Amino acid sequence: MRNNPELNPELIAAVRAGDAARVRELLDGGADPDAADEDGTTALCLAVRSFDLPVLEALLDGFADLDHPSKDGRTPLLWAVDAGWYTGVSHLVGGGAKMWLTDPAGREALSLARRWHDNGWEAELRSRTGSQEPPKRETVAESESDSCELVRLGGLEVRTGHTAILTALEVSYGLRVPFKGLLARATAEQDWNHVSRWAAVDALSQRRDRATWDASAALRESQDPSVRHFGAEVLRVTHLHDDSEDDPWAGPLLGLFSDWAREESDPRVLASLVAGLGDLGSPGILTTVLPCCDHPATAVRRRAVGALSRWAAEGRPEVVSALLDRLPDGDAEVRRQACWTLTELPPDTPGIADALAARLDDGDEGVRMAAARALALRDDARGEEFLRSVEGSVAEDSPYYWYLYDVNRHRWLRDGSAATEG
Repeated sequence: MRNNPELNPELIAAVRAGDAARVRELLDGGADPDAADEDGTTALCLAVRSFDLPVLEALLDGFADLDHPSKDGRTPLLWAVDAGWYTGVSHLVGGGAKMWLTDPAGREALSLARRWHDNGWEAELRSRTGSQEPPKRETVAESESDSCELVRLGGLEVRTGHTAILTALEVSYGLRVPFKGLLARATAEQDWNHVSRWAAVDALSQRRDRATWDASAALRESQDPSVRHFGAEVLRVTHLHDDSEDDPWAGPLLGLFSDWAREESDPRVLASLVAGLGDLGSPGILTTVLPCCDHPATAVRRRAVGALSRWAAEGRPEVVSALLDRLPDGDAEVRRQACWTLTELPPDTPGIADALAARLDDGDEGVRMAAARALALRDDARGEEFLRSVEGSVAEDSPYYWYLYDVNRHRWLRDGSAATEG
């Protein structure tokens, strides 16, 4: 640990600007990753304060000291806990940050997270600021699938991920919170995508025991769809993360989710059930999943089309028909997923290439790119031509960069094989 990190205005400016590429460039050039600003706040803590994951990752890759405190005596982890930034805490703990280091008040990460959870973010902010003004609130993405709120009050700004952080830290410490306690934490959030719900699901899914399974399955009988959704997610993720050879959860999940899906009235719960069925390696899912491809709820159709990926390679007529029917779907994500799943079909499946080519003029860029990728992987010149026309404009950080990578790798393998045979 450096006791006196050097001042580096250029690195600090890049961190404050959120310029992760420049941060990496400066670190590669020898800049001190533990540099602090004029107030003694380290670069890592500045990244935490801005909730800037790319910059945080750049600093961690540059071997920043995870435990180096800022001038206020708090480590980056304690800053992240105080800020309610679940993703930041996860990265720091995953990188090896010491959880037992304390702030000037003697609180370690776990006790600080528990304080925020027990008091509630609004009461804690009012206690710290004395402000009686109404808080400003907005929903922000925490990851691709989870969210939380960003709240501002009395000059302070935090995210509402403190309960999620508490749950995750308890797991790290080996503390087993009762099932009902985690259920209460999850369902206290009205937003079903809130990161606190995910953290509770993740904690329970790691237990992989019969008691947790039975308690989760029993939630199917709840009148509250939020509770049913939580139970379905715990069961789904338990199986998804089970990498044992005997796969003990597969059989029970197939029967339970198939029966449950046939009677489930809430589309969000049904979407979770369909996703869980899609993770199974059984053709028994098709009788439940195929009808869901025509469901009026967008979320259900998205999950159903994705769930067919495993069976598309077999070229089953009913699967082919369902996917083709979804290519002109009113939802762009359903269309994109259908293009992606059609890639798995045998190359000689009739009617697929022309149907995909029709999507090259789609109004959504993602659909166009997915269709072109699917065509190119089938050695169709229309897909090759489309991708070559856009290749120069796709940057490495584009979500479509890996589409091009897949196609270029396919070309290399194809052309190399042809040269060898020649």
